[in-house]
Amino acid sequence: MINLILIFSNIVFAAPSINFDGAYSKPCQKYETVSSSEQLQITDQSWIRSYQLFSDSECAAPSVQTDYSYKVLRTYQMIDMTVLKVQMTAMTESVAEKFNQTNYCGFTDWSVGQSKDVSGVKCGAVAMSSVGSMVYSVLYGEKDSTRKGRIFLGMPSESADGSTEFKRYYVIDPTSFIEN
Repeated sequence: MINLILIFSNIVFAAPSINFDGAYSKPCQKYETVSSSEQLQITDQSWIRSYQLFSDSECAAPSVQTDYSYKVLRTYQMIDMTVLKVQMTAMTESVAEKFNQTNYCGFTDWSVGQSKDVSGVKCGAVAMSSVGSMVYSVLYGEKDSTRKGRIFLGMPSESADGSTEFKRYYVIDPTSFIEN
């Protein structure tokens, strides 16, 4: 009986009829000397997931922002995300200068607030996602007229890197995106 309730609640929880369109964010993630935040903008099948890094531990002023644009196909709890573009923005003069000095992502003309298309390039030790590459994940969420929507997405694990349907992210990130 409990298994049937769990199965039913999962189907209702992320039913395709739920419209998740809107702006969502995660709370500030604090580390020793830095912090980060994430935002998610959903408009039908177009998603933009933004990551901001801060040089302080309070999410006061962003240093760098990276935006991933996706076309998303959702079937119940499964989401298949096609990368459309990856953009990075230096948010301070000191970061822009450092990026220029190190030829970060292959560019020497970084300026504050000006996004660069970094799709498919190597930025430091990180290879950025290429246009057309896929990320396979899961979505659990709730949204109704009485409270703000919440979205939980899958995250990488030892056995699932999200690169194929068979390596789909199934481990749920415990920190949800909350509708703004």
